Amino acid sequence: MINRRTCRIKTMQTLFAYYEDEKADINNYEQKLIQSLDALEELYIWQLSFLVNIFDFESKRIEEAKNKFLPTEEDLHPNTKFINNAVIAKISQNKEFCMKEKLYHISWVENEEVVRAVLNSIKKSKLYITYMNNKTDNEFNKDKTFIRKLFSEIFINSSVLIQFYEEKNIYWTVYDYDNVSFDIIKTLKSITENSSPDDPLQLNDLKTEKDELKDKNFAKELFYKTIIHGDACTQIINSYTNNWDVDRIALLDIILCRMAITEFTQFPSIPVNATISEYIEISKLFSTPKSSSFINGILDKIATDLEYKGEIIKKGRGLIKNS
Repeated sequence: MINRRTCRIKTMQTLFAYYEDEKADINNYEQKLIQSLDALEELYIWQLSFLVNIFDFESKRIEEAKNKFLPTEEDLHPNTKFINNAVIAKISQNKEFCMKEKLYHISWVENEEVVRAVLNSIKKSKLYITYMNNKTDNEFNKDKTFIRKLFSEIFINSSVLIQFYEEKNIYWTVYDYDNVSFDIIKTLKSITENSSPDDPLQLNDLKTEKDELKDKNFAKELFYKTIIHGDACTQIINSYTNNWDVDRIALLDIILCRMAITEFTQFPSIPVNATISEYIEISKLFSTPKSSSFINGILDKIATDLEYKGEIIKKGRGLIKNS
């Protein structure tokens, strides 16, 4: 769930808050950085829980309709194809999911308006209507295709859900929502008819806890070293911006350049080209329309000159940027 780009983005966001805080404490912001990374798993479980609760909510609505004083024929004999989806049953029975749902104290009881709003969107969709009108009994692969499309076509783009999560936790951003959504789609793809309640949620995720700890340590190291070497990095940036005053360049772009230069000089196992590519892509996501061109040009020049001066030392084959 945590990858190097996510680590860089969370580090960038934490550094931005740190530099904006005149009374910033570095240890306090390190804790915030780790909390923001840990919050990704919680968001992942919340989203899975929401998916399950959509179906639970509809199941309860169907039962309530049967108990009306004057139920209709449709109330008494409802189409249960939606609530009997086999993939949702697999998720709701998964032991890891159930354990983590309790761990994070997840409940949708007080947020039924969010569940109802998304459920109404689902019922209006062509995807739902086609699925419900298919008179064949539930087939696992068709159920799985429906859930994946439901998630990718409706959940991912739900402004109701995005707003809910942003208000729920200060560490959850639109980028996190998209990132976690990608992980949930991987989870849905990994579920098979033979999946057991004892299976891990992400069967196709080869990252171990040791790998995730390594990524978190990378984020912490990048955070600290960018601050420690910040003044030196700023001097380097100054020398390559010609008539530009660093104070006139967007703070976010300065932070991204500082982080990249820190990676050039302080992280010998990361290829220079990989660093440049990553920060160009991050700038496209978070900074101004012209930022990627600025960052590409300045980092390329800085890397070339630092390599020439012997200030970039990379270990391993293929780690030196090609001229």
